[in-house]
Amino acid sequence: MYYLLIRQDKPVFPFLIFHKHLDSIANLGIANHLNIYQMTVTQSPPPPSSRAAPDESVEHSFLFTGSAREYFSIWIVNVALTIITLGFYSPWAKVRRERYLMSHTELAGVQFEYTADPWKIFKGRLILFAALIVITKARAISWLWILIAVPLFALGWPWVISAALRFRARYTSYRNLSFHFAGTAGEAFTRCVLPKVVAIMTLWLLAPWARLSSKRYAVNNLKYGVTSFKTPITLGQMYRVYAVATLLFVVGALIVICGIATSGISSAMIKSGHISLAQLPRMAIASSVSLFGLGVIAWVPGYMRLGVARRVWDNATIGSCVISCRPAMKRYFFISLTNTLLLLATLGFARQWCVIRVRRFILDSLAVVGPKNLDDFAGQARTEIRSVGEQAADVYDLDVDFGF
Repeated sequence: MYYLLIRQDKPVFPFLIFHKHLDSIANLGIANHLNIYQMTVTQSPPPPSSRAAPDESVEHSFLFTGSAREYFSIWIVNVALTIITLGFYSPWAKVRRERYLMSHTELAGVQFEYTADPWKIFKGRLILFAALIVITKARAISWLWILIAVPLFALGWPWVISAALRFRARYTSYRNLSFHFAGTAGEAFTRCVLPKVVAIMTLWLLAPWARLSSKRYAVNNLKYGVTSFKTPITLGQMYRVYAVATLLFVVGALIVICGIATSGISSAMIKSGHISLAQLPRMAIASSVSLFGLGVIAWVPGYMRLGVARRVWDNATIGSCVISCRPAMKRYFFISLTNTLLLLATLGFARQWCVIRVRRFILDSLAVVGPKNLDDFAGQARTEIRSVGEQAADVYDLDVDFGF
């Protein structure tokens, strides 16, 4: 049995005591200053905290669950139907391919979705095909029409870029919430088209700046719901990627030249056919060196693409989440080299297997550091987007990316 004691002449100060102490309280002469209320307490747990502990951040890794065999079966059916329909099936083939890749891409145990309508892709390709026909016919008619058609095409290209990015984002969803792209055609012109023109005029000296501008346009206008992505890439990082790529190209070219020079075979010997058996080992070594140099040169575009993607997405943010993108370049070089050899050995039929290898490698290097439960983050974004409404995507689709 407990008792609740409340002091009358002081601010409220309740406390609990055992009933056996009442006599001692009376003897102390303070009972007349207290109102004593008897109460029964069955249990006395500590009061719950009014504020929950903050959710700790955890790393959520991406996972790709697709297989090369399944992807190859989709590809071979797509190719057959595209040939039979004289190319009209290509939009449906693209949707089937993208749906397979997205549905086998997971983050925190939840798959992505690709919800594009093949008819919209078909309509967009008809518009582009019609524009190309007009330009071709204009060239056959008069050079004056070329002067009109080329500027119109140049002005229409920014619209195509923004519409394609908007289409790609709008029809990619995660946890039943679509992505969104807020970039405009005007921004595409000033941040994608004009920088490339400037880069050409400067003999590609400003090519890193032009690519940086286009990547910032693509990523910083990308949203999940209404939560924006932000990339930390800088101009210095972009120039370093281009510098290393240039160095690799030069080294590869020098290796090829050295391999050819050390073979000891001149064009006159090849034409006459007088090549001794003693020169065969030397030829084999020189050929191997030259092939290695060609492999280094062939790897340069892949290195640039992956190097830029790493700088674009590593430490990029979306709300309270941070993206980690740290691919291993040595492993990527091995994958690229073996993929090239496999394509040569199979005359290109192993391309789908190579695509799956590269996709799995990229996703293995990606992770999101954020709340333990991503459902809460998706729910907040879904609530926000209802207040502004989802914008309809444009009808045009193009194979563009957001940094990869």
